[in-house]
Amino acid sequence: MERVLTALAAGWCVAPLIGLATIYLCYHFSPNTGGSDHDIANSMMTVVITIVAVAASFIATAYLVRSHVPDSHLRTVQILDAVGTIALLTGAFFLWRSTWMYPVPQYPGFRPILDVEVRTPKEFLADHNAGGRIVVHFSDGEAQETPHRDLIRDDGDAAIYPVELEVSEHHGWSVAVLRNIDVQRGFWERYRFELPMPASPAGALPWSGWIPPVSRDSWDMATDVKLRYRWVLAPKDQQRVYEP
Repeated sequence: MERVLTALAAGWCVAPLIGLATIYLCYHFSPNTGGSDHDIANSMMTVVITIVAVAASFIATAYLVRSHVPDSHLRTVQILDAVGTIALLTGAFFLWRSTWMYPVPQYPGFRPILDVEVRTPKEFLADHNAGGRIVVHFSDGEAQETPHRDLIRDDGDAAIYPVELEVSEHHGWSVAVLRNIDVQRGFWERYRFELPMPASPAGALPWSGWIPPVSRDSWDMATDVKLRYRWVLAPKDQQRVYEP
């Protein structure tokens, strides 16, 4: 029984590592292209391959430890099992902790609003209309988004699209901007903007400068799309009128 439990613990430690490696290789050799059908197929194939890899690695590791590890090395495997289990549980805890949500600060008599403005070539905001080609989301929590398509304005060879985000809870400050780069084929690019705001702003914050998207994981990069932001305290008993 001791050998069986040791073998199962070894499989438990090895399988997640193989799963993570499989996911990395799948996305490395077949990255997202911005085409929704292609990306959905990639994701489904990655899930299937990962499940097979995890199951196969668990079975193979457990079999090898149970059948081929000599008794003199069993204690060493058990120590490695214990270390691996602690490492996996610690990693799982910090991963779970990274999803914790925190309410935004309370400002008596005021409601906080995160204003963002997206600057992009005019072709994506033709005739002062986002037309579904630019989509803005708060990506680090829960927020109610209010786009102002009627307030899109020119800025040289670009156009600016304002959006209000009334954030209720968050675990960071970042905004996702999706841009439809090919209407016919439904290709989208995804940009992540990380806002260097304090975790709990003490009060209103003025407009930032224009910031570029960050390079992170499968997010896209571009030099012709930028974002600026501010933290506004609007009176609760008044209807807010957006002003740049």
